[in-house]
Amino acid sequence: MGNSDIRLQLSFRHHPKIKKLERRLGKPAVLGLVYLFMHTAENKPDGQLTGMSAEDVALAADWEREPEEFMGALVELRILEGEPGNYSIHDWAEHQPWVAGAPERSAKAKKAAQVRWDKSKETPPDARSMLPACGEHANKMRVASFSNAPSPSPSPSPSPSPTPSQQYKSGLLDEEFKQFWKACPHEMRRSASKAKAKESYVKARTGKLKEQKGQPATHQAIADGLGKAKALWAMRGSVDEFIPNPPMATTWLNRLGWEDDYRLKEPPPPEVLAKAKDNPYLALAAGGGDE
Repeated sequence: MGNSDIRLQLSFRHHPKIKKLERRLGKPAVLGLVYLFMHTAENKPDGQLTGMSAEDVALAADWEREPEEFMGALVELRILEGEPGNYSIHDWAEHQPWVAGAPERSAKAKKAAQVRWDKSKETPPDARSMLPACGEHANKMRVASFSNAPSPSPSPSPSPSPTPSQQYKSGLLDEEFKQFWKACPHEMRRSASKAKAKESYVKARTGKLKEQKGQPATHQAIADGLGKAKALWAMRGSVDEFIPNPPMATTWLNRLGWEDDYRLKEPPPPEVLAKAKDNPYLALAAGGGDE
């Protein structure tokens, strides 16, 4: 089933980008943007407008004036990002998580239904009717045997930590990647493929990146490396945290960016040093911390 609605926060009409869009093109442009969001949710739930020209976007938005005028304003305000013919809506998955997850939910539902169907064909009806009784007797036998005899090979205590591969299978790496993606500066995500970045993150955690030589990275190591990188980029740019041309998230992961040395080669200005006092990552980049 396709998406039937979108998420629109109450603060939408007060957002600076929306106010600027209204100021430049009028209220019809704001309504057109909402129409574009609705079209995207219904037809391109991943937020990627690949293959859509300015005219296509104008038609989706019900924009009756020049298509280039509407498209140009969206790109200039960074509501759309990317290159012509391959634009995407800025932070679509973050603002429309339910819409963006629709294809994955649909695929999981189909897979689960197929598994149930396959299992129903494997066990004959007569055998299925005997399963509850057999299970009850089997459980009683197991309890009796465990209470009267020691285990031949006791389980280790405490239990060993799950391997990265086990974490991946259990879904723990999904949550880790969400934290990593959220921590990435906008400049690292502006034209990056989230799916490819996730693939690289999983490879990094399981030691399958080419440069790792089979040695997996911990989530904490990647998080610390990203924090140090952001601090250095902020210092190289300005105190306002402008980040000058950082690599895409996928590129940063593939080249083991968390292992880089993120310390400044020259002393930063006094105002940056003052800011570094309360931030361990900034302090390290400024040369005042230890690895």
